[in-house]
Amino acid sequence: MESIENMFFKNIDKTRDQTTKCAFSVLEYITDENLKTKYLKELEKVLVMCVESEHAVALSRRAAKEAEARSLDENTNLPSAQKFDEAYVENMEELEQDAVIEEIINNAPSVKAFREQLQAQIVPVSANIDDDTDLVTTQHTINLTDPISKMPMTDPVRNKHCGHVYERSTVTNMIKSTKRKKFRCPCMGCGYREPIKLTDLEDALDVKRQIILQKK
Repeated sequence: MESIENMFFKNIDKTRDQTTKCAFSVLEYITDENLKTKYLKELEKVLVMCVESEHAVALSRRAAKEAEARSLDENTNLPSAQKFDEAYVENMEELEQDAVIEEIINNAPSVKAFREQLQAQIVPVSANIDDDTDLVTTQHTINLTDPISKMPMTDPVRNKHCGHVYERSTVTNMIKSTKRKKFRCPCMGCGYREPIKLTDLEDALDVKRQIILQKK
């Protein structure tokens, strides 16, 4: 039976994917710029909530692990429930104080990718819309070349962890053909050095849209 934690993270991934798809539907079909920006702000808030939820789970997991070690009874070498609860609360308070949530949100690949994806496509709006949004309205060029094959992409996918985009067929082939050596992101300067798995990839709808627009 699937664990609750795995189900939680799967639902987070589904929410993130659906939010991105909704964002590009907004860009495609909503013509009123004020309304468009309003919807995009709401969608960005959903992504931020996903990051906050994942962060909260990570903190809780770390606090519980440290609390278990601190709550061991010297005689039985088993955790004491009372000591565990006290240590857990203390650990959570310390971890929450140390974490800068704004920095965590701004550095989250999903949020960064969302903002970068929209930069070239959002038109500045009137002052009627609150200016507290972090969506950037400056020009941004989306790279349409596959970093693996160096060929133009036709079916782009994005690495959920670092935000880099590859052609689906080439990255899939590389992952399958380098199972022993492990295939890592080939983009120069990428800070994510874990091996790429097929489950790390998601449709890069913004890049796909740019490819379609170029063909028109």
